[in-house]
Amino acid sequence: MHESGDRTLTGTILNPIQFLREVPIAVAMVLFVFAAYGPPTRSVEPQRAKAAPVRYRGAFAGALLLVSTVFAIAASTHGPAAALNSLFQYTTRAGDTPVFGSHWQHHWLSTLWFGIATVLAARLGALVFGGPLPAARAARRPFERAAWLYFVLLTVVFGVSSLVATDPIRIGSQAREIATHGLITLPLALAMFAWLERRRGVVRAGGDAADAVHVAWYHVAFAIAIPMYLGVIVKASTVIEAGQTGGGLVAMAGAHFFEHALDYVFVALLIVGVYGHVQHSRSNP
Repeated sequence: MHESGDRTLTGTILNPIQFLREVPIAVAMVLFVFAAYGPPTRSVEPQRAKAAPVRYRGAFAGALLLVSTVFAIAASTHGPAAALNSLFQYTTRAGDTPVFGSHWQHHWLSTLWFGIATVLAARLGALVFGGPLPAARAARRPFERAAWLYFVLLTVVFGVSSLVATDPIRIGSQAREIATHGLITLPLALAMFAWLERRRGVVRAGGDAADAVHVAWYHVAFAIAIPMYLGVIVKASTVIEAGQTGGGLVAMAGAHFFEHALDYVFVALLIVGVYGHVQHSRSNP
C-alpha cells in the first residue's frame, strides 16, 4: 500500500514516523479552518441550551494522547532521535539525508493552497449546501492573523526555497497532498465545524451575509493556479519516475489517502478542541 510498496495496509495507516511529520502541518490546517469561519456563534436555541457546551478539554486531551502515544511508539521502534527528527521536519522519505525543515518544504505549496482553498470551501458550503455562514470579516480577522502568522513563522523556522516549485520530488509530494487533503481533510474539517454549530442549534444573528461570503479574486486565482501548475509539471515531467514506487500514479496517490488516516483523527479532535475553547472563552469573558 505504501508509496514504496513495502508496507501492508495496516502498516501504511499506523505509521508513527509519518504521523509525527504531519503534526505541524495538521495544526496549520485547523487554524485555517477557523480563519475561514471565524469564532463559533453566540446564539443558541433554548431547547438545545443544555447541549451547547462543547467538551473541548477532552478533545485536546485526546489529541495530546494521540501524539504522545505515537511518539512513544516511534521512539521505541525507531529510536528517540528519529521520532524527534520527524516532529522537527528533518526527513520526508525513507533513505533521505536528514535536513532540518525538509518535510515542511515538501508541503509548502500544498499547505498554502489549503489555507486559500478553505476560504472558498467554507463559503461554497454556506451558499450551496446550507453549511454555517462564515462570520463577518471583522470577527474573522484575529483568526486569519493567527493562522497566517503560524504559517509564516514555521516557514521562517523551517525555510523555503525555489525547489518547492521546481524539484520533481517536491512537486509530486505537494500534488499528492492537495489530492488527499483537498478530498478528505478539508471536507472533514468543515463538516466537523458544521456539526458543532448544528449540535448547538445556532443561527448566525445579524451581520452582513454578503460580507461573510465575500471572496477576493486572488483567493480564486491561487486556489486554481497552484494545483494546475503542480498537475502540469507532474504530467509533463519525470515526477512519477522520481518517486519510490514502481506502481505508477495509482500507487503514489492512492496509498497516500491511507497514510494520513491518523491525521484525520488528529484534525477532528483539534477542531472540536479549538471550537469548544473559543466558545467557552466567548461565553465567559
